[in-house]
Amino acid sequence: MAEKWRTEKKRPTIKVLPWPAIPTPTVEEVYAGVDEKRKEYSLWVESAVRQQFNADKPESLDGIRVLDCTANMNIGHWCSSHFSELGAEVIMVEPPGGDPTRQLTPFGRQEYMFEAKNGEKCGARFLAEARNKFSVTLNLETEEGRALLKKIIPQVDILIENAPPGHYDKLGIGYRQLSEINPRLVYLWVGQRGQWGPLKDDPGNLDPTAQCSMGFVHGTGAPVAFGGTPTRSGWWLCDQVGGTFAAIGAMAALYAREKFLGHGQFVECTGAEAVIRIIDYNWGWNGMDGSVRPRYGNW
Repeated sequence: MAEKWRTEKKRPTIKVLPWPAIPTPTVEEVYAGVDEKRKEYSLWVESAVRQQFNADKPESLDGIRVLDCTANMNIGHWCSSHFSELGAEVIMVEPPGGDPTRQLTPFGRQEYMFEAKNGEKCGARFLAEARNKFSVTLNLETEEGRALLKKIIPQVDILIENAPPGHYDKLGIGYRQLSEINPRLVYLWVGQRGQWGPLKDDPGNLDPTAQCSMGFVHGTGAPVAFGGTPTRSGWWLCDQVGGTFAAIGAMAALYAREKFLGHGQFVECTGAEAVIRIIDYNWGWNGMDGSVRPRYGNW
């Protein structure tokens, strides 16, 4: 009996029709008998989910210009993608030869890269985070490049950089110098472990470094009783969470500039501090009584 139940073909309870089941109704047919006020409101709501109407709508950050001067780290590009998605004009400032993340591809396999009409290959990750953005080449290690940057800074609302701590200050293009040229500039530094703490000059500036620095890898993996060891996130957790928090901070600075300050400010966000915010109360427990939460894996 059980075997018969498994093999017997079940009949549908409703009549299955080929797609489309019926011709698409016209607007007049859908709203026949509906008063004009309700019809107008319903069509407005419907327009919010129809892609063909999106390009005609005003965007939240329309008129805002962002310079993304970050390179070789996903945290900055992830951050600037939030601005481009909200309508800002985002310009990626790449070093000569292009951002190294252009060459980032799974397992280093060239066959996983995309090829442009000119034969140049590019990794999918860079293409994903370069969407809705412009790109220019500017060598900020030269006097000429820095002079060009200073020339366009009066037209910039947000500048994002991820150079080693204090490097832009040494070049004369840090927040202190650029804010004199454009007091309304919001200057955003992103990285993994910050610019002033005791770990700022230690080796390592990529996502796994931040995951190790703030304790995330201690909690992942199987519990110690099961022979587990620390395990980092398979995706760029600190880059993406840190980039999102950085975008929130910069937009808060924009709001403050327009609402009551009248000038920009310096904003810093790191992958380590951003993920601290989302790993339960591990740091709070340690601060209260010195306890260290045991490894909890993916429970």
